[in-house]
Amino acid sequence: KSVLTKSVGARSKKEALAALRKDMKETAPALMDEASHLFYRFWSYHDGVHELLFKGDSWKALQYLDSTIALRVLRQLLNQGIICIPIHDSFIVQERFSDQIEHAMKTSFKTIFPSLDPILK
Repeated sequence: KSVLTKSVGARSKKEALAALRKDMKETAPALMDEASHLFYRFWSYHDGVHELLFKGDSWKALQYLDSTIALRVLRQLLNQGIICIPIHDSFIVQERFSDQIEHAMKTSFKTIFPSLDPILK
């Protein structure tokens, strides 16, 4: 997760690696020398979006889509009178509303990406 968050806000690979090393120095000093390896390993696994790194507003646009989906989930649940707490990329509802949150997440995602079928974990 640290590789992703440090990469997304960076203007260059050098800046991303510096931010990652700084984070690791504070949270996992023994792994600090592995920062470069972890960076390349992470982005080789996510090769499909790697080309978007350090390319202007691509990540900003993706984050906007992510927040649009989240707001649509919250709106659907609010309209049903269901209290929902969003936390990062997750939502918390009472267990009895598990079907409703799953439906809201899938339908909200499909309003943005109609040809994709999301998998919820």
